[in-house]
Amino acid sequence: IQGLRAWAVIAVVIFHFFPSVLPFGYLGVDVFFVLSGFIIALVLENKAILCSTYTTFYFKRIRRIFPLLLLIVLICSIYAVFCYNEMLFLYSEKSALQAALFITNLKGSNEEEDYFRDLENADDLFTHTWSLSVEIQFYLIAPLLFHMIKPSCSESFHTVGYFLALAGFSFFLFAISHYHFCLLFNTREIVAVLIRSDRIPTTECGTASTGDRIHQLDFPSHNLL
Repeated sequence: IQGLRAWAVIAVVIFHFFPSVLPFGYLGVDVFFVLSGFIIALVLENKAILCSTYTTFYFKRIRRIFPLLLLIVLICSIYAVFCYNEMLFLYSEKSALQAALFITNLKGSNEEEDYFRDLENADDLFTHTWSLSVEIQFYLIAPLLFHMIKPSCSESFHTVGYFLALAGFSFFLFAISHYHFCLLFNTREIVAVLIRSDRIPTTECGTASTGDRIHQLDFPSHNLL
């Protein structure tokens, strides 16, 4: 899993700096979302449904992610103070708050925002945090979804059944989410990507991949995240 993460990072970095060399490198982001769905499902499936389980789950996510994010926000904000003009500084200040609150992806719904312009011109130092925002939002709802769909018994039939249901739902969303999101809200394609609709199927496919057979493998789920 760590190896896949490393290759995904390399692919995304190459895509951003040398898009002609690896034109599909952006798919590394999708690999991350699939792995997130897989890992979260594996962690939650191996635990009993208790309130303390979800409290511990959220606490671990915050402890691992938030301190490093705040450090990055602080460093980038200091850089903006000394290197940006007043207009760009105020813009980055707003983006810093959005990054700290894990809602960077939601700014794509504003027609005045241009993701690719900000990325190319480095107008926004926190553009890249959109994917982390999507991850955190998935972390928030994943335990609640598992609480609703997890079977009361651990028989193979039920386990396979609800994972197959998730898989079917994922492919259904894959077929309709991007097109209908853009159509219904009369918005740009990038909004569907940044907000969530294009990323729902990837995380759910990762979740569905933790079916009954995968539990026969020796995965140290407590160390995955």
